[in-house]
Amino acid sequence: MAGAAGLSITQVSRALAGYADVAASTRERVAGIARTMGYRPSARARALASGRELAPRCTLVSLGFVPESIVLSSYGPVLPGVMTCAAELGLQVHLETVPHGVPPAEALRRLAAEDRADGVIVLTFLRLTPEDVQPLVEAGLPFVLVNRHLGHVAGTAAHLVNQVVPDWIGGTSEAVERLAALGHRCMVGLFSSREASTLLDHEQGWREGVARCGLDPALAPVVRYPMEGPGDVDNRQGHLVGRRLLTEGLPGSGARPTAVVAFNDFCAHGVLQAARELGVAVPGTLSVIGFDDSIARFTFPRLCSYNPEFHLLGVHAAELLGTLLRGDGSGDGNGDSTDEVVPAPTRQVTVPLRFECRESCGPAPG
Repeated sequence: MAGAAGLSITQVSRALAGYADVAASTRERVAGIARTMGYRPSARARALASGRELAPRCTLVSLGFVPESIVLSSYGPVLPGVMTCAAELGLQVHLETVPHGVPPAEALRRLAAEDRADGVIVLTFLRLTPEDVQPLVEAGLPFVLVNRHLGHVAGTAAHLVNQVVPDWIGGTSEAVERLAALGHRCMVGLFSSREASTLLDHEQGWREGVARCGLDPALAPVVRYPMEGPGDVDNRQGHLVGRRLLTEGLPGSGARPTAVVAFNDFCAHGVLQAARELGVAVPGTLSVIGFDDSIARFTFPRLCSYNPEFHLLGVHAAELLGTLLRGDGSGDGNGDSTDEVVPAPTRQVTVPLRFECRESCGPAPG
């Protein structure tokens, strides 16, 4: 870029840094050339040039959030989990929020170009694709996905992505088995229409549980609700679809379900509201189970829910990124000296869900 501007590297650097001893016209000309060439200043290089030693930098990228919504969401406990572990590991954590509507690949490409991270933790409710994280792969930046994986994407080498995820498959399968053990034979998995890995894991777990318990799939279907409209979509759709299921019965068979397993607590709360309006006793006539354990203790009756241990997910994510930044386990283990760079093996951490038994689940009606 210095050659294109007809200046020395030092002059260009001072112009980009905004030093007052560089003429305003020169600063503007250099900035224009930088934009044209796609140049972005490296925070790391600037710190090293000043002789400062920096701790490894972990950027927690939240895609599709505004800052205040993260704390209020079910993902809120992830943040203190990351911070607790990062402090022990000596990681410098920076939060980067990317509003909804900004393509993930664009945000991650900018982050890599500006050299503001030595490693990245990605947190999002959005569906992720291999193309979304490709900028991090191309930049050689270690990264960890939290509550997201690429295992459902056809042709993807999912084992090449570092990830920390709750065991949604095992938890959902266990919910079906728990209800079947209580005598329920007519039940529904009420899940959102998001094409994210969490939803697909729920569906896989549901199918596995139904098959393992020998249930009739027609009497134990998955029903998806649309993710559209204002307000709390999960709660509103749980109420609307729950009311329809309790009045019209299951799609196809028309049988009224005796149990509902909901995508999250908000959806489950909507089902509770519908049951109360229709005079359906919970848990006497209908059992309801949620996921996330976010508002379960505050509903009436208090929800049985699966806790995905989001705080623990944050701890594991920071631990895993710290391991990647240290390069632990990157060698072949034979102790031989070699100039060949062996990439660090990727790791997948699956955290079991914890069932919180409260008041919304009971034996199937007589």
